[in-house]
Amino acid sequence: LLWYPLSHRLLAAHLAALFAVLTGLSVVIIFVAAKTTNDITPIHRSRLQRERLAIEREISAGVDSTRAVTLEHARRLLKTLDENIAFEEVEREPASVLGVAASAGTIGSVLSLLLGGLPF
Repeated sequence: LLWYPLSHRLLAAHLAALFAVLTGLSVVIIFVAAKTTNDITPIHRSRLQRERLAIEREISAGVDSTRAVTLEHARRLLKTLDENIAFEEVEREPASVLGVAASAGTIGSVLSLLLGGLPF
């Protein structure tokens, strides 16, 4: 763009438009990535909990002792996985935007700050 034989004002307008498009695209990518990461954790945890409930129902329905031992090990493993996910994603290192846990309010605040500060 800098080498096109355009007037100074037209060139400045093209550069401003290019900057606005790239900034807008970056903001959208950040928003989508943070929201996706934030939404995946509860989905995985609910899958683990549903599987654990199914195993507990099967154990309570009465199965032979070998199957019961296997199901009990699977249940404990799923419980441990659920606790580890909860600790890692909720307490230790939650998905974050600018160092703050990525909730819908945080993402909206960051976007409004970026978009509000863009014209100035």
